[in-house]
Formats: sequence, C-alpha cells, structure tokens
Amino acid sequence: AHLVHQIAEPEYVGSNSHLAVVAVLYELGARCNEQLDTFWPLFPQEVASAAPNVTMVDVQAMIERLLPGGFYHYLGSLTTPPCTPGVSWYVLKRKAVVCQRQVDRLSAVLAILQRGI
Repeated sequence: AHLVHQIAEPEYVGSNSHLAVVAVLYELGARCNEQLDTFWPLFPQEVASAAPNVTMVDVQAMIERLLPGGFYHYLGSLTTPPCTPGVSWYVLKRKAVVCQRQVDRLSAVLAILQRGI
C-alpha cells in the first residue's frame, strides 16, 4: 500500500511539489491487521459504487509501529500516468502482516474495480 501526503497550503494543491509517499509492504500471516479492517467498509461492494470515495483514515498507529524498523528513501514519481516526477518516496523496511481473509477481500475489490474499467 502507499499513502500519499501533500502539504495542505493552497499554493501546493494540485501540484507534485511537496508530495511524499509512504509505502507499506505486507506479508501473509496468521493474524489479521486491525488497521486494515477499519478500511473495508470504505471499499465498493459493486461496480456502480466504485467511484472514488475520499475519506480520511488515521494510519498513525500503524506507521508508528512500523517506523522504528527504518525506511528507504528515494526521489521518484507518481505511479499513475503521466507518472510525474519529483515525489519523495519512503518505503518502510518493516513489513505489516495481513491474514488470508484480508487478501481475499482486497482481491474481490480489485476484481470489482477492474470490471468497471
């Protein structure tokens, strides 16, 4: 997953200037991730509801738990066309854990979104 952040000052809105992305890597485990379970109600259940839903989600607890493991930093770009450069990426070294139920749920949501394209 990657979490995109931008300075909220009006002169930066709509530009890549002052964009930062925190990337969280996941691995499959026996325990489900409590923070991810709070996201599921925000995901579409059918194609008609697949329009973007802008919602603020507090990920501070997850980041605080993973951050002491360190991170990699590089200057990159956005991941969607036109893939504009100048974005600071921070990839956390410590992986978060997800359970099979959560992987299955995400797979179902991605299938819904792909059908709508």
